[in-house]
Amino acid sequence: MNLKAGRNEPCPCGSGRKYKRCCLRNGPPPEPLSFSDEVRARAWEALLAFGNRNEFAAHRDRAKALYFGEEFDYLPDDARQLVFDDEPWAANLVFWLLYEATFEGPARTIVAQFLARMGHTLRLSERRYLEAMGRSHLRLYEVEEVTRDVGLRLRDCWSDEHFDVRERLFTHSAVRGMVVALRLRLDPDGTHVIDGPFFPSLTHVDNEDILDELRDDYEMVMETDQNADGRFNSSFAPVIAQHYVYEVLLRPEPEMTTSTGDPLLFCRVIFKILDEAALRAGLESVKQVRRDEDGSLTWIRGKAKIVHATFVFEKGRLVVETASARRAEAALALVRRQAGAAVRYQKTETTDPRQMLEEYRNRPESERERDAREVPEIPPEVEAQVLQQSYDKHYRAWVDLPVPALADFTPRQAVKMPGLRPTLVGLLKDLAVMSERARVAGRFAYDASWLWSELGLDPSE
Repeated sequence: MNLKAGRNEPCPCGSGRKYKRCCLRNGPPPEPLSFSDEVRARAWEALLAFGNRNEFAAHRDRAKALYFGEEFDYLPDDARQLVFDDEPWAANLVFWLLYEATFEGPARTIVAQFLARMGHTLRLSERRYLEAMGRSHLRLYEVEEVTRDVGLRLRDCWSDEHFDVRERLFTHSAVRGMVVALRLRLDPDGTHVIDGPFFPSLTHVDNEDILDELRDDYEMVMETDQNADGRFNSSFAPVIAQHYVYEVLLRPEPEMTTSTGDPLLFCRVIFKILDEAALRAGLESVKQVRRDEDGSLTWIRGKAKIVHATFVFEKGRLVVETASARRAEAALALVRRQAGAAVRYQKTETTDPRQMLEEYRNRPESERERDAREVPEIPPEVEAQVLQQSYDKHYRAWVDLPVPALADFTPRQAVKMPGLRPTLVGLLKDLAVMSERARVAGRFAYDASWLWSELGLDPSE
């Protein structure tokens, strides 16, 4: 298919001259240059060999120090090895070093020096490909639309520009609303495509933290050099890479807590029953204790209607189940106060959920698959109903509970605080992304869109 070009537009052959002064003189314009896999591979190998020359050793060391950050040398050896072994981190380092890293302006990047000195040895398509990559930058994008096997619409989180991107593979994992750090390149036909490695697993909270640091850096740079915009584009990759290391890759597992902030610990307080009738009468006289259909009792406390403990009657014994040590102590005191003569305390059993998780991870895959097959299948409509009720209950309470990511303020408080409002918006967007991923995967997807109006927020924020 011939590409139609205006007389004063760039010539489709890629020469850089106007069409009227190039191929228009010689007849119809040629087919546009193709950045095929073979073209890209040859260009990359040549550039990589050039960048590995000894003359660039000092440049590489200086660039790596900037990419790693000052704190990297203080990491334990096992943590550093984990970072070195991480493919996205390592691959983005090489791309940034060759295409973007510069301390003396864009003309001094390795790719720019390679083209200036060795460009004549390359085929035209290879030269144009490296020129296009030399204009690309690792940036943060929010996915606005996804069309499976066709492409995406992305929003640049820094500049707020929108890009229609031709892409196939990424459309199978991308979902609307997710944030990703990637590199866009312009194809010869004017289409934007994704080229090179990217950083996965970024949340909207990550995005806001990275942008805050970039804004601070930008202000400092512009104070000393008002023409630094072009060079500042290369600042994104190190900031993103360091955030990825410390806040994603090496991020400690979050503390497991109850909805009231207690350390999560599964407890079973066990009593021998001496007089079941007196025991039931004593517990059921408590206003906050209700009787369930199966004969067990549930202790519900507070305005948020939080389940504090469950009382299960077994053969000759009472088992009180709680989710924290503090709740177990409170339940023990309640039983003794209300029906101390009707029971005899025997023991308290505890299970650390983190230990359970670690044991599960260490089990052979065959055992995990066997256990999964043995779990009775729940009808989808029943599962959806149970999950809907559970999520509704959780998020109705969540809006009025302290949230660590919001500096232990509640969402209802944070919405009125300019410093925390963007973080709250990010949390709600991340919740929407999580729901969208579940929907695409065919699992139950909770619709939490009501939280925006509940908190007086606009999704466009």
